[in-house]
Amino acid sequence: MSLQRGYEGHARPARLLRAHARLVDEHLCAAWQMLAMPPGLALVAVGGYGRGELYPKSDIDLLILLPGEPGAALRQRLQKLVGLLWDLGLEAGHSIRTVAQCVAESADVTVRTNLLEARLITGARPLFGEMRDTLARCMDRRAFYLAKQKEQEQRHARFLEADTNLEPNLKESPGGLRDLHSVLWISRAAGLGNTWRELAAAGLITAQEAIAIARHEALLQTLRIRLHYLAGRREDRLLFDYQAAVAEQMEIAGAKESRNNKLDNYGCAGGMRCKAPGAPHGHSMQAAGNAATRPSARPECSSYCFSTPKGARRASEHLMKRFYRTRQAVLLLNAVLLQNLRARLFPEAGMTNPLNARFVTRDTLLETRDEMLFEREPEAILECFLLLAQHPRLTGFSASTLRALWRARRKMDAAFRRNAGNRALFLEILRQPQGITHTLRRMNQLGILGRYLPAFGRVVGQMQYDLFHVYTVDEHILMVVRNLRRLNLAAHAHEHPLCSKLIHDFARPEVLYIAGLFHDIAKGRGGDHSALGRADAARFCKAHGLRPEDAELVAWLVEHHLTLSATAQKQDLSDQDVIAAFAAKIPNDRYLVALYLLTVADICGTSPKVWNAWKSKLLEDLFRATRRYMMGGKSADQVGDIRARAREILNLYAMDPEAHEMLWAQLDAEYFLRHEPDEIAWHTRLLARRANSATPVVKVRLSRIGEGLQVMVYCPDQPYLFARICAFFERMRYNIMEAKIHTTQHGYALDSFLVMGTGHTEMAYRDVMNFIEYELAQKLGGQEALPTPQSGRVSRQLKHFPIAPEVRIEADEKGRFMMSVVAGDRPGLLARIAYVLARHHINLRSAKINTLGSRAEDTFHINGASLAQPSAVALLREELLRQIA
Repeated sequence: MSLQRGYEGHARPARLLRAHARLVDEHLCAAWQMLAMPPGLALVAVGGYGRGELYPKSDIDLLILLPGEPGAALRQRLQKLVGLLWDLGLEAGHSIRTVAQCVAESADVTVRTNLLEARLITGARPLFGEMRDTLARCMDRRAFYLAKQKEQEQRHARFLEADTNLEPNLKESPGGLRDLHSVLWISRAAGLGNTWRELAAAGLITAQEAIAIARHEALLQTLRIRLHYLAGRREDRLLFDYQAAVAEQMEIAGAKESRNNKLDNYGCAGGMRCKAPGAPHGHSMQAAGNAATRPSARPECSSYCFSTPKGARRASEHLMKRFYRTRQAVLLLNAVLLQNLRARLFPEAGMTNPLNARFVTRDTLLETRDEMLFEREPEAILECFLLLAQHPRLTGFSASTLRALWRARRKMDAAFRRNAGNRALFLEILRQPQGITHTLRRMNQLGILGRYLPAFGRVVGQMQYDLFHVYTVDEHILMVVRNLRRLNLAAHAHEHPLCSKLIHDFARPEVLYIAGLFHDIAKGRGGDHSALGRADAARFCKAHGLRPEDAELVAWLVEHHLTLSATAQKQDLSDQDVIAAFAAKIPNDRYLVALYLLTVADICGTSPKVWNAWKSKLLEDLFRATRRYMMGGKSADQVGDIRARAREILNLYAMDPEAHEMLWAQLDAEYFLRHEPDEIAWHTRLLARRANSATPVVKVRLSRIGEGLQVMVYCPDQPYLFARICAFFERMRYNIMEAKIHTTQHGYALDSFLVMGTGHTEMAYRDVMNFIEYELAQKLGGQEALPTPQSGRVSRQLKHFPIAPEVRIEADEKGRFMMSVVAGDRPGLLARIAYVLARHHINLRSAKINTLGSRAEDTFHINGASLAQPSAVALLREELLRQIA
């Protein structure tokens, strides 16, 4: 506790880590002496503890070094030592080895890395020196470099899952502490230095870069220390549970940023205090060791710092923005150092080939002929990215070019952005047939994209606490552009066949990429980000000389990028008035195609878990229906056409031509308009001879969209029927995605559901289908009491970022009512809504259940006599709010 109190006073992470290691050293030495361990043994700290960095709740890694194989007496004393350590409350991971065994075990790169940082705590110093010298002689520096590089690549791939993106692992995730450790391990093994200052002295980085990297390391250490104290255990994930508390401890306020601050370099506000020696603008300076750790420190300005955009946000958002920008800087510095280390360890010059007057290729890397090229000719900055996109065999930049680009980005000022040549180069990058996504991501990593598009620079590292975007705003934007590019690639045509066909025939697809870049670029400013983004996009298009028709399309797409999704997922697409109203917003077919492509790319870019076959079908249905309408394809007898197509399908099953008449006589026009011919034919085949069945009929089939199950329920109508069905599926842990509720003219309920599993069942589909058919029929046919809706636990994310529930009940021009509900998703939510509707005698026509991560956005088309009374509507709304809160 004294260490923690001291840390709260000085807030210097390195000081705490060293003090904690020293304190544990003292306890270990006391235990060693208490047991009078033989003088020929050595107690050695390895791993992070050996490095002298011991986090508050981390375990300690120990090596007990022996001069030879231990006898029985020594084994017993060693067991007592280990037991005593646990009695003292020290969580020790230990190994007992001889020097020869250490050398043999060091063939494993993890063991070799641990031993690389070995530090003698107490015992035989000559034995420890023998081990260290022997390991140094056995060290293959090149092999170690390659092993650590491969290890880092595998670790990055493992942590690229979206689930870890907003709750990053401070130690292991890309841009975390482990990326810094990897560099120091390699440099230590190569004899090039053990600290950032020593690496600067060796010429691997500049002194300013050493200060910057120390500052970023200090911020990561600070976050990890505070996380350990808050969690009370070893916790390296910056979970939602702790983000607000960490921000509060660091006194990061959720206040609005000053609107008078002008942005420099990579959007760093000139009015902010800068702590870095040698920082630009003549800001006040302090030693790097204090910069990231003082609780009152605001975002700092340095060669490797980033901006905070304007707008009122949570303190946790400001905290996470600092983390994401630190992560980005660490990734860049890691890349620079690894390339420089590789050049030292593999000095053989690669094959150099001239590319043009300014650039050469060295093996698979692009390199400038002159390291001062970008300073002298800034227009070469965008040219090098264009070359990277034009030559697929190039995998990146050489270390010297990487650092030159980072330094020269300051040249990208307003005059640079106004230069016609630079504008042409940027557009040419977007027009390349390949490499666009990788190029834009490299530009973002180096701060180039944010310098060229300042509005983009303001959203770099900006979190989205909407519980369904799992990427920061800049990552989401680039993911959308990447998705648009994938639609154009034959290798991915199977993912979205219709989209691939449409984009193949789409002239000048760069307009889509520009719309993707700008569609969310105004998030966080306050106000309607679509309208604000439209203004940004229009200025960009005008400045870059796009054709007037293309400029208008880009601006329109940015403004309306949510329209198709909202219509498809909330409106009744069987209603021709809905299609007509949507089509009225679309100027022509090119606009419709572009909006459809952008919408698919946008939804797929929010989270890998948001897109599903049901959303795909909704969007495609709206697209096709709108296209038919715009081409004059509205039928004079739409119901007759649907009936005819359903009869054609029935004929394939050799049904009696008259068999359907008894059932169809009980179905009105609305039923045929709201169901597809294939679905009507399925219902008819099942019910033609059971139209007056007294017992419930429940049938299930695999959904025709390729995911989920279609369920038909047919029975005499009864109170709370929809509520019972919802409760049944929620207990099965199946989600109802869509419900079509219809009451026949002779009082039967003919309801259709699309349901999808949550992935937690191990039952085969056929078993699930049989279970639903039997159990649901039994529950609907019996006299069981109405089950109480489940009240499942609120998700961890929802607990910390609650969603204010919303209920809107509105009537259209025809007097039909639509109810939209927004709430935090939880088990039993839909059943609770269904119970309230039934209690208020509200009939459900159809429902679309849209779950976005932990956010539910459900739409219900309803009717009932009480809806004509404003007081009754108000009571319904109040009870719904109580139930979903």
